[in-house]
Amino acid sequence: MSLMNKIGILGICICLIVTGCTTTREGGDIVKGPIGAKLDRYLTRIAPFGFNGACLVAKNGEIILNKGYGMAIRSEGVPNTSETVFSVGSITKQFTAATVMILEMEGKLHTEDLISKYLKAVPEEKARITLHHLLTHTSGLVQDVGGDYDPAERDETVLNILRQPLEFTPGERFEYTNVGYTLLAAIIEVVSDMSYEDYLHTYLFRPAGMYYTGYRMPVWDDKVVAHWYVDDTDNGIPLDKPYPYWNLIGNGGILSTTMDMYKWHLALMGEDILSNDAKEKLYTPYLDGYAYGWDVIDSPYGLLIQHDGGSILGNAAEIRRYIDADVVTIVFVNSDGEKVLFDGVRDHIETLV
Repeated sequence: MSLMNKIGILGICICLIVTGCTTTREGGDIVKGPIGAKLDRYLTRIAPFGFNGACLVAKNGEIILNKGYGMAIRSEGVPNTSETVFSVGSITKQFTAATVMILEMEGKLHTEDLISKYLKAVPEEKARITLHHLLTHTSGLVQDVGGDYDPAERDETVLNILRQPLEFTPGERFEYTNVGYTLLAAIIEVVSDMSYEDYLHTYLFRPAGMYYTGYRMPVWDDKVVAHWYVDDTDNGIPLDKPYPYWNLIGNGGILSTTMDMYKWHLALMGEDILSNDAKEKLYTPYLDGYAYGWDVIDSPYGLLIQHDGGSILGNAAEIRRYIDADVVTIVFVNSDGEKVLFDGVRDHIETLV
């Protein structure tokens, strides 16, 4: 069975949520059924030992858990909830990749186009780099050219990236790089004549009903944005920083909620945003199993489409979509979000499900 046929079958189950066969209320916690209760007990138990974040789990087309744990703002005693806003980190890349697919559907670009078609002053040694290379981390570009919150405007950042020496011949191997997605965001602006965030809101987030996702555009007045913690150090929130600048735009740092990310999953199950042909291309794995903004894995539970993200400031995020098993897990962490705790929690959640 092809990838898109599998996804189409899951989409039939998922659409039951939209048509009202189960409750997915916009606000408030969801703990449903014996598995949801087991998950909730487990996460509640480990919260005093350092798990701070939120978790959404859907199985067989319905949400069985959507709840926050631990503290969002320690100094004020504000807890995490199902409505707390977190940074999704590098999950941002899948939004960039989807936008490229939309522009390709409209005939405004093609993934095999050379970057020199859209960017000025591309050096000769980088003239062979295509949009496909950027999407699949096979461009040979360096990983980063500056800190996430360093002031950096678009054109100067593009030139800075293009000045760096290539690490390998484009297409030769996979090396994860943030700057490739920075260049894609710049190309999106050039082609669409819109800002990157405005384009995402117009063509991705609003059609998907994701009203609490973005860098600066959403109105979060009635939401709590989780602080980031490493040990006892409060690293604040992105909205307190010079944000977003072009070391981050397109490759990381978008803010969202668990429910909004689930809405993104639902949107990808249909064709309102991306056609089946576009999604087939989006999910086709290339070197090291990386597709366009997604890892595509043949897991012990069947086909898995996933991505994670995070930073040294204490945050981590992950969305995992088990197509054959009909399970979706979304986990956000805002305290010591690095891998020992985060992976252990995720693995236990998936064992229970």
